[in-house]
Amino acid sequence: MKRLFSQGVNVIKMLPNSDLIVGTGEGILAKIGYSDFKIKAESKLLGAVTSITLTADSAYFFAGTDQSNIYWSESSTLNSELRNTCHYEKINDVCFPK
Repeated sequence: MKRLFSQGVNVIKMLPNSDLIVGTGEGILAKIGYSDFKIKAESKLLGAVTSITLTADSAYFFAGTDQSNIYWSESSTLNSELRNTCHYEKINDVCFPK
């Protein structure tokens, strides 16, 4: 039995060896094997994964989330490092100095 992702799959990218990198609505990055569709590696991010962009050699990738976080990840192990973040909700007030 394969595991289901409770909030669905938002983005999928295929690696050169045909494995899949999957980003889910619950903030999970998963590397899934092409032959048996079992999870080989997994990483949890802050926010739902909305985008994945692979480097030219597919060794690394950027992953963006709906909470305005950008992660740098290694394709083989899915070790993720937060690279950039900012606010993701509306701005309620602005104060300017004199």
